[in-house]
Amino acid sequence: MLLLQALLHAMKVAAWPGDASARHWRNEIDTFLETARRRFTPSMTRNIDVPDLHRAARRLVLRLDMRRPPRPLASRLPLRAAPRASPPAPSGRTSAATSSPIQGCASAS
Repeated sequence: MLLLQALLHAMKVAAWPGDASARHWRNEIDTFLETARRRFTPSMTRNIDVPDLHRAARRLVLRLDMRRPPRPLASRLPLRAAPRASPPAPSGRTSAATSSPIQGCASAS
């Protein structure tokens, strides 16, 4: 649910960047993602369907009554899934490729 909320807010910012609530939405994105990061466990990876979350968030955003039409939103998520099983990094620490189910979305430390 936190990832859906983060995507929903990100899409609202993309669809209505000049809206008076855009700053609030950006702040909420940070909160949702930080909370999701703290609650994440590696076993959750197999249950996270990012394309489905993207479709759901897009569908919800496009149904919002914002008194003006949204800017166009991508119908597909421009990310690729990382390989499911990657060996650990040589140092024993988790590499960026294995710490996130999405390429290019490893958490910043």
